[in-house]
Amino acid sequence: MEIVSWNVNGLPSFVESQSYKPIEAINPDVFCIQEIRTQEKIKVLEGYYQFWNPGKRNGFLVRLP
Repeated sequence: MEIVSWNVNGLPSFVESQSYKPIEAINPDVFCIQEIRTQEKIKVLEGYYQFWNPGKRNGFLVRLP
């Protein structure tokens, strides 16, 4: 099983710059991204189940109980 985790420091710019292309080439089983800094659910790669947990304010984490 191959897992890739990446701190993207802003999902919109990550997608706009096509920084996900190396991940597409690897084709991992699990792809996790942190610090998305947006409330918008932007599709990054096809073929993956998506689970979103954005902060209430862009750039902040949600603390789970």
